[in-house]
Formats: sequence, C-alpha cells, structure tokens
Amino acid sequence: MPEQPDSLDSPAQKPMSMAGKAAGIFYKPSQVFDSLMTSGVKFLDWFIPLVLVLVIAGVSSYVQLSTPALRMQIVQQREEAITKAEAKGEITADQASQGTQMIVDNISSASAFAVVLRITTVTIVLLIEFFVVSLVWFLVGRLALNSSFDYSKGLAVTGLSYWITGVGLIVAIVIAVLSSRLDGGVHLGMLVPINSRSLSYSILSRLNLFTIWSLIIVSIGMGAQSGKKKMTAGAWVFGFWIVWEAVSIFFEHAMHG
Repeated sequence: MPEQPDSLDSPAQKPMSMAGKAAGIFYKPSQVFDSLMTSGVKFLDWFIPLVLVLVIAGVSSYVQLSTPALRMQIVQQREEAITKAEAKGEITADQASQGTQMIVDNISSASAFAVVLRITTVTIVLLIEFFVVSLVWFLVGRLALNSSFDYSKGLAVTGLSYWITGVGLIVAIVIAVLSSRLDGGVHLGMLVPINSRSLSYSILSRLNLFTIWSLIIVSIGMGAQSGKKKMTAGAWVFGFWIVWEAVSIFFEHAMHG
C-alpha cells in the first residue's frame, strides 16, 4: 500500500482554549504560539494575563505597606529621595520637612490614601510598560526580523509571557516578606545587601530567574510569529534587553552621582 500524505492521516489542529494556553506557556510554549498562527491572536490572549498581573501587583503593593519591615524600607527610600532633592537645591528645607512628615503620616501608618496611591501608581506604570514593551517587540519583529509582524502579535508575545511574570510576582512578595527585604525575589541581588548606589547590586538585581524565563517565552513567540529561527529571535530579544538594562543602570547611577 502506498503511504498516504501526513495531512490525510492527522486531523486539523484544534484551537487551544485559554486554559490550555495558560498552562501550555509553562511547558509547551512553542505549541501555544503555533496555535496562534492558525487561530490568530485573540483579545483575551493578552488581556487576561495583563489583568492578572495588575491584580497580583496590587495585592503585592498592599502586602508591602501592611508588612512593617517592608513599609519602613519604603519610608527610608522616600526620605532619601527628599534629602537628595534638598541637597541639590530642588526643594527648600521647609518643603523637605513637610514631605518627610507626609511620608511618616501616610506610609508609616499604612493609611488608606498611601495604599490607594501606591496601587494606582503601580497599575499605571505597569499598563504603560505593557503597551510600550509590546510596541518594542512589534518593531523588532517588523524591522529586525523582517516579517509581517503586526502590533497584535507584539501584544500576544508580551501578554502570554505575563503568565510567567505573574508567578514571579507571587514568588517575589513571598520571599520579600520572609526575608524582610523590599527587593525580595529570585535574583542574584539577594546575595548582597540592598544598595542602589552599588553597580554590582544594580547588575545582580536584574539577573532575575523569572525575567529571563519570560524573555525566553518572548523569544519563542517572536520566532514562531515571525517565521524566523528561535535563536535569531532570541538574540534580538536578549540583545535589546541587555542594552536597555545597561542604559537604565547608567542613568540610575548618573542620578545618584
């Protein structure tokens, strides 16, 4: 009997459910992104993980302000920022005193205002970050990988990688509470004392397991959605991330200097 074509033997791939994509992104990400090539990117593919991350980040902010040791570290950071601004002449001594007192009154007592303000700020920053990062991956796919990469694909790779980000946030806040460190997480910065002025700490704190994991997911997604090899996509993704973090560290230390 002559062999029949594979297409006749194997049924058409069924679209993955949202639950299947959420689970699959952890152990079979290539299959998840391949399914998007046949079913297309859906609004919920990126919206649900984005909302999940916003909720987890909000809870994390509440926990930080509800945990005395972490709350005091937030107060110290704000006080240091005010002292630095006063030293540079950006604010007067009276303004510095008033700012410090407001921090003590609101954050130190974990007032409702401080909680709402922190959660609102974190939410806005994360929303801006999500759409900007999605735009970056869109540009990388369109310009660097030379493919017909549209913005919805950028939203998809960012959103699906947020399943990893969400788990990372949960792990980070647990470690933060247990270690009484505001920067708690699965990163190498945990091996040294917190010191924003230290170059080594700045570098080590960015070597985060969940960040690298999510970038691997993005690389797989970029490769699948652009039709390029995953290694090529990964080189662009990690290359951009390294450059971005290097620039961030430079400006961070320039401001401290």
